[in-house]
Amino acid sequence: MFRARYLMLALFAAVAATSLRSDDPQVEAIEKQIAELQKKLAEEKEKAKKTSTPAPTAVGGIVAGASEKHAWRSIGPANMGGRVTSLAVYNADPTLYYVATASGGLLKTVNNGTTFSHLFDNQKTVSIGDVAVCQTNPDLVWVGTGEANPRNSVSYGDGVYKSTDGGKSFTNMGLKETFQIGKILIHPKDPNTVYVGALGRLYGANAERGMFKTTDGGKTWEKVLFVDDKAGVIDAAMDPKDPNTIIAALWERKRDEHDGFFGEAPVPDMYGPVVTHGASGGLYKTSDAGKTWTPVPGPGFHTFSAPRRGRIGFGAGERGLLGRLRW
Repeated sequence: MFRARYLMLALFAAVAATSLRSDDPQVEAIEKQIAELQKKLAEEKEKAKKTSTPAPTAVGGIVAGASEKHAWRSIGPANMGGRVTSLAVYNADPTLYYVATASGGLLKTVNNGTTFSHLFDNQKTVSIGDVAVCQTNPDLVWVGTGEANPRNSVSYGDGVYKSTDGGKSFTNMGLKETFQIGKILIHPKDPNTVYVGALGRLYGANAERGMFKTTDGGKTWEKVLFVDDKAGVIDAAMDPKDPNTIIAALWERKRDEHDGFFGEAPVPDMYGPVVTHGASGGLYKTSDAGKTWTPVPGPGFHTFSAPRRGRIGFGAGERGLLGRLRW
């Protein structure tokens, strides 16, 4: 407003100077006003220099200093991390849990998911089939690598890993030829006793599958359940009232070299494995901590013939074991 007034008077003075004499009282009055305005303008400019701060320069499209006022947090990946394959919750503090992904490694939260930290980015594989946390020590974590879902974008693993510092560091504890891990069970009273259910190689037969057990924290392993080189453990559950009682679900499946199947039945899922069920699959139970296993002839196994036995999943509650059969 002030500058506009100054410019209007200056323009008026220029016009007046062409039509009035220099000694005209009107010209003298205008010149006096212009001089006062010039002085006022100089004072305002000086005042502005003292009170204003220079505009920040932009760096990479972001105004310098802007990022310092924001707390950045990860909001993904929502795509490349793929599917969430397993959750391991510390029951004494449910705000602390671990999240395993199909191809995005392992994440951990200690504040019920408000923030997550990535823990498995420096290992040889970031494909995880299962994660388990010790219920007497939340820093003791076991990770079974290799996603067990036999889809067309599945990745394989290189055995089982163990952390004793809450995921800050991991050590490979063997079983590197299992390829895909279906389930990990930690003994509730003896953390050195761990069961690892391996689904095995996805694209063909291999002997490194079934149920493995360690009683020395992973230094040595014993294969306690093995049916054949085609079926492996997809899921297992430990009786919460009796840790020596375990039920394991074995699944016979195989992928071929094709991304999709476009032939005729019996393959029901054109993007699924070429073998989706078989006679080697089924339920097996132990009541002596894995020394002996017996088939479980539960409901459905009498109705459907052996070749129709497909994927089976479990859940365990305070009242015991609960199974879900998929045919």
